[in-house]
Amino acid sequence: MFLIAILDGFVRDQPLTTKVHYGFTLSSAFGIVLISIAGASLLLKDIIPSIGWISISSFVIVFVYIIALKLTTDYERKLIATAAKEVAEELKYEKIHLKEVVFKYILNSLFIIISATFLPDVGYKITETFGLTQTFFGSLFIAVTTSLPELAVSIAAVKLDLVQIAVANLLGSNIFNIFILPITDVFYTKGSIYADMTDYNLLPASFSVLMTGIVIAGLIYKAERKFFRLAYESIALILVYFIGIYIIFISH
Repeated sequence: MFLIAILDGFVRDQPLTTKVHYGFTLSSAFGIVLISIAGASLLLKDIIPSIGWISISSFVIVFVYIIALKLTTDYERKLIATAAKEVAEELKYEKIHLKEVVFKYILNSLFIIISATFLPDVGYKITETFGLTQTFFGSLFIAVTTSLPELAVSIAAVKLDLVQIAVANLLGSNIFNIFILPITDVFYTKGSIYADMTDYNLLPASFSVLMTGIVIAGLIYKAERKFFRLAYESIALILVYFIGIYIIFISH
């Protein structure tokens, strides 16, 4: 959600939320639903049963994610396809061969995946060296690092006037990040992953819900003015983000 505020700074003429469709409130709402389910699963970790070592909550998150993916995809497909087609025709991208695009996409994806595998070990060493908590370090540094590729894609999309795709990328990523929990629960064979998470993880979850609510308000209200380079909802997102990071830091 913080990335939406950054992205707003790259839209000069009017707030970012005025350029996107009301339908993105659907993606935002599902983000709140999934974060809430994950938060409740953490809070009720001693009550919710498991199948083998996998928590029932993971199956619920997968089910809700599939529904969210289906509904948001059906709703947004036409908007995104239309926007992409118009810009592609304008910039004459037909000269770029599909094989070249696929090759570059796979190559860059592999580079990101391989680099990401080193993050947990490096992050753990940093927390031990500087005495930081894993919740704080993950909520700030790991989250920022893994979100940079999303930000780069969204900024590029905005510069191509593909604002719909840029916002859909961030909101879709917000939903997918919760979907990662059931995947990690499968690979964490020591038991339910929620059982070994601390209650402090409810703090970033709560602030994520709050920030998503601010985004929904911005999408519905659609303010026409900016304060310097940022919309009012973007300023609110930035303030809530840094307040949240500070509270997470001092809470340990």
